[in-house]
Amino acid sequence: MQRQHLPSRKEELIQEIEQLRTSNELKNGWISMISHHFKGTFSSMVMLIDALENDSISRTDFIDLLPQLKSDAEKNIKLISEAGVWMKTLQEDYEMVYEELVFREVYDQLKYKFHRGLEDKKVKLNFVGEDNLRLISDRFLLTFILERLLDNAIKYSHSGQTVHIRAENTDHSTRVTVADRGVGMSAQMLPSIFSFDGPVYQGTRGEMGLGLSLKIVKSFVSLLAGKIEFASSVGEGTEVNIYLPLSKN
Repeated sequence: MQRQHLPSRKEELIQEIEQLRTSNELKNGWISMISHHFKGTFSSMVMLIDALENDSISRTDFIDLLPQLKSDAEKNIKLISEAGVWMKTLQEDYEMVYEELVFREVYDQLKYKFHRGLEDKKVKLNFVGEDNLRLISDRFLLTFILERLLDNAIKYSHSGQTVHIRAENTDHSTRVTVADRGVGMSAQMLPSIFSFDGPVYQGTRGEMGLGLSLKIVKSFVSLLAGKIEFASSVGEGTEVNIYLPLSKN
């Protein structure tokens, strides 16, 4: 009987080792990225203050540069906040809370939270699926995943376009899709979206993004025993598919 359990235990150990390796890589990447961005922001602040004190920049020019400093600081705050969310899931006592969720209710909450951003950019949000579709998942992790994917979809969409969120049960999983018709990505860029060496992405209104949230999204999808797939073409948009188990593993 013990021999019969050896293969399954071996697979569990391999999976645990892989998860640890991935977590360590992500942790090291986050530390490096946070250090780099904070150093850049504070260096810019010191240079501007020195320039003002030395009268090498006018007060008017100094004030004109403050919005950029504020934007950089806000990005750093978001970076720290998302890193904190991810670190929380690494704690030994962290336990996922599985519950039955009505996906349409999750969608309605997303639409309410993002309604200002959608209206400001004149982007529509559309739900495709059964109103009573249910799935077993962790509300916190699933909501974080969808919020980050929707935020990206809005960022890279043009005014007047529509972002679609679809949900359906297949034979083996619940598939959730977030699709836009925005700027899209080339086939060469796709392999780097989960890498800390990836390029800087620019939204349709000049919004800057480093793809940092996607790294946490991938980690959270793994925690839910799911998988994530990207399909994208330049000028045609991006489609993200998440496959989640029909029941708690």
